[in-house]
Amino acid sequence: MEAGICTNNQLLAAATGNMSKINRAKKGEVVHAVVVQTKKETRRADGSGVSFGENAAVLVTGVGNAKSGLVPRGSRILGPVTEELRTQKTMKIVSIAPMVV
Repeated sequence: MEAGICTNNQLLAAATGNMSKINRAKKGEVVHAVVVQTKKETRRADGSGVSFGENAAVLVTGVGNAKSGLVPRGSRILGPVTEELRTQKTMKIVSIAPMVV
């Protein structure tokens, strides 16, 4: 995979920059996140595709803990997430999202 290109349901480490008003991380802090929305269209096995108007990620904890999976730092997610997040590690993100596309 090329550097700088991420797909849905991909875990990445990033430095925080411009965030929403309710901050769960300080600016410049290195955090782990799961990509939940991408501008680039994601193709599915059935031939359909899904894309969003902007890129979005959810900050997570519990990266090294295989038993509990990835736990979001926040208590809510604004906007839909993709069906590809329905794995054992990311079910907590899907459960608090308002809609799954």
